[in-house]
Amino acid sequence: MPPTNGKHIIPACVDNLFNKYYRGTTTRSSNLGSGLGMAIVKNLILAHRGHIKVESEISIGTTVQIFLPYMIDDNA
Repeated sequence: MPPTNGKHIIPACVDNLFNKYYRGTTTRSSNLGSGLGMAIVKNLILAHRGHIKVESEISIGTTVQIFLPYMIDDNA
């Protein structure tokens, strides 16, 4: 694999990123963590009727987009 400049997530990890207890193994950092963080984030976003999108490219980096509906409170 050629050297890269950007941080990226391999496709297999992106596919599993939101699974409970999943911890990607491609980082050089220690394996601390429960693997629950991204699953919790996704569930919070879904609870607010939104969605989350992850795109990752070698040498470019990773982009995480969170989409939440915009609602106007008529009682405010």
